Amino acid sequence: MPSVLTSRQVAEFIDTGYVRLEGAFAPEVVASVRSELESRTQVGFDDPTTWPCPRITLADVMVTAPFTDAVSDRVAGALDDLIGPSRWEPVDYMGWWQITFPGFAEIDYGDDWHVDGRDFTHLPWSPELRMFPLFLFSDVPPGGGGTLIDVGSHHRVASELWRHVPDGLTDLEVAALITQHPKTWSHVEEATGQAGDVVLCHPMIFHSSNRNDGVAPRIQATPHVVAAGPVPTTSPSAVDEVIWNARL
Repeated sequence: MPSVLTSRQVAEFIDTGYVRLEGAFAPEVVASVRSELESRTQVGFDDPTTWPCPRITLADVMVTAPFTDAVSDRVAGALDDLIGPSRWEPVDYMGWWQITFPGFAEIDYGDDWHVDGRDFTHLPWSPELRMFPLFLFSDVPPGGGGTLIDVGSHHRVASELWRHVPDGLTDLEVAALITQHPKTWSHVEEATGQAGDVVLCHPMIFHSSNRNDGVAPRIQATPHVVAAGPVPTTSPSAVDEVIWNARL
């Protein structure tokens, strides 16, 4: 039985490809991280006069508190629920920051549909990415720049990967194939939530950045969760159930 997520949430993850973990980390962590990011970017998140451009991307990887405090026991429990205990490497960093700002007519991002993972060959059992989590360090209301998710696309991606065993596909090849699928973009949702939430996405979900038409910056980090050892072929987790069912 799940320890953090409900059985219904696990079923939702399998069906749609994502689930929101509310209150995943403490408000104090949110406040401390935001303060640190303001110092690094020289931007006041509550001061629109300092917002310099539509998006700031930080490839920085932070390995100390308060950043790593976002990977709370609650987050770890939810990862156990979806991947399986001892089947994922501890997430000991926080990084790959995307900070988007409202109020710009022209933006240099969006409509960039893809699966994550540019640095490895995608196969059904690829260990390099076992979960694609979105850590929210700001409130993300509808229209506020939440990542766009092609709901259910992880099933289609998994099927395509099985068709291309053993050679596998690059991330660009996956995107090209999924873009041609008749069901692609038939049901798109925004990854919304409150500061301190984590949106847990299946590693094969098709997604895109999104214009921020809200009133405040959207602050998000996306550390990757990798497998601890070979991906199991028995006792499938929620992540694996999608993959192995796609082979049928």
